[in-house]
This record gives sequence, C-alpha cells and structure tokens, in this order.
Amino acid sequence: MNDNHVNNDLLGRIARLIAVALVVLLVGSAVACSQSPATPPSEEEEMQGEEPAPAEGEDEEEEEEVTPVDWKPDGQIAPGEYAHVLDNGTYKLYWTSTADTVRIGIEASTEGWVALGLQPGQRMKDADMILGMVADGKAIMLDSYSSGDFGPHKADSEFGGTDDVVVFGGTESGGTTIMEFERALDTGDSYDIALERDVAIGIIWAYGSTDDEGQRHSTRGYGEIVP
Repeated sequence: MNDNHVNNDLLGRIARLIAVALVVLLVGSAVACSQSPATPPSEEEEMQGEEPAPAEGEDEEEEEEVTPVDWKPDGQIAPGEYAHVLDNGTYKLYWTSTADTVRIGIEASTEGWVALGLQPGQRMKDADMILGMVADGKAIMLDSYSSGDFGPHKADSEFGGTDDVVVFGGTESGGTTIMEFERALDTGDSYDIALERDVAIGIIWAYGSTDDEGQRHSTRGYGEIVP
C-alpha cells in the first residue's frame, strides 16, 4: 500500500467524523429551542394592530338620530310623515295608525275630487267612502256610503249615520290634489267600516277631473292596506 492511498483513507475518515459532529450539534440546538419559553411580545408589538384611541376631547362618532315627523292634516306630505304608502302611479295612498285612529293621505294627479273606499262589495256597493276636494281654495271632506254598484255615495248623515272624519285638510296645486284626514278605527257608525290594526282590508280608489263628486271617476283601481 503506497502513501497516497493511506492519506486518502485518512482524509475520508476525518470528513465522516466532521459530518457526524455537525448533525449532533444541529439536533441539539433544535431540541433546546423547542424547550425554551416563548419571549413575551414587547409593548410596542402589543400596540400594533390595535385601533388608536380617540384623542383627548375628541368624541366617538355617534349614530345620527332620526327626528320623527309630526302628523298635520295640512295638505303637505313630508318624508316620514306616514308609515306606509301604496303607490299606484297617479294615485298614492299614505297611512299611519295610532292606538285608536287611522291617519290617511291621498295624493292624486288631478285638480278634481279624490276618493277612498273601504271594503267594497260588488264594485262600489256597501263601500265606506271618503271623498275630498279643494273648491275655491277650501278643503272639503265627505264621509259617505255607497248604496249601489256605481253609487250613489251620499253622506252618512243622509242614511241616518254620522260624519266621523275628525280632522282634515288639503291643497291643490300644479295639477295635483293632496287630501289628509283622520278618523277612528271603529267609529261605531253602521255606515263606516270598523278597522283593526294589523288586519288587511280591501280598498277601492278613484279620482275625477272636476270637483263635482257626482261626476263619474276618470281613474280608479283596487288594492289592499293593513292599518
């Protein structure tokens, strides 16, 4: 065996010993790291990700409060004045019920009469009719009853009933008539329909082209509301 062969064999053994020593050192370091306690985050690290507190004297943003709109039968329908609306295009019906009454607004594309009928039978027969108009600048409301399919719808008082529209008002401008009124849910009048809160009731609506309530309607329709 010559000297070169001996030297190569010796170098190989030394290289293998060095490799084993490195593996032992690496394994020992990994075990030590896994057993060492975690370092608590610094105060600066804890503050990261938190929302900044409002500056002194600076108030947090509050939700905007909605101011309720007082109901007034003035012929002007303000946003939020009514809880519900039935939009039929050229005829809009607004309403809100209180503990004992119902408040109604009617807005129609006419300068003639406007009407609302509660719980009609065959066509208009037996409907509890409310007709309104503005004539010569004065608002007029009629508590009426329809005795036939197409009327006549005379005042309740002509049948022995009573006028139960508590308050009302109206305006007429630019081809639009707005009427507002209030009546009891149950008036006790046999010519009025007793209403119940949260109970649906059928309606008929109409309007005419003049202030003559005896003139046939120009537009009408049917629907349903829940007081």
